[in-house]
Amino acid sequence: MRGGRNPRRILDAIQVAAAQVILETGDTNNYSMSQHGYEYTNTLGCFYDTFQHPHRLKLLFVAASFIQHAAEHQRDTPNNHGRRTFVAPPGAAKWPASQLLVELEKTLLALKAEDAVALTATYLAAGYDRAPLIQTLASASVEVGNDPHNQELGMGLLEDYAKTQAHDRDRLLLAQAKHTAGHRKYGDHLECFRRFAEALAL
Repeated sequence: MRGGRNPRRILDAIQVAAAQVILETGDTNNYSMSQHGYEYTNTLGCFYDTFQHPHRLKLLFVAASFIQHAAEHQRDTPNNHGRRTFVAPPGAAKWPASQLLVELEKTLLALKAEDAVALTATYLAAGYDRAPLIQTLASASVEVGNDPHNQELGMGLLEDYAKTQAHDRDRLLLAQAKHTAGHRKYGDHLECFRRFAEALAL
């Protein structure tokens, strides 16, 4: 900041770091810190974009500290991954965009988090249009689960992807796939969606 950097752009970078913490989460029960850390950065982004509060810089330091502690917690908690490479199915790099999106949706709804990240990464690496990918991720994030407090994280990651100017912004999309498929679900994770779909004749 002393060098003249825009604080909002610093928050963009912190959000990418928060997304990385989600990507390094392993066991379904270990998402609490990575979820709440990212949720804070998403809320802070809204605050920065809406208000000119004289003390808002203080909240930027809170965000950086929160994500640092979340990363340390995940590092020291059993059954988390750390940094890793996600491997797509054989031949996926040659699939057309439509096939990648169909398979991605299947993995998201089947709660196969590692495969969902790998397919998202493959789609991004192929340079296909981002809009259909974002639509697939958004749809899945509202279909799975029956706890809006958890489901909202998927939409928050997409919201920030649309706003960010950070280097490596694609990490937000990878984290969205990981979180949507990986976070703790309760009961039948598609029951709520089926009920709404039936009631609205979707």
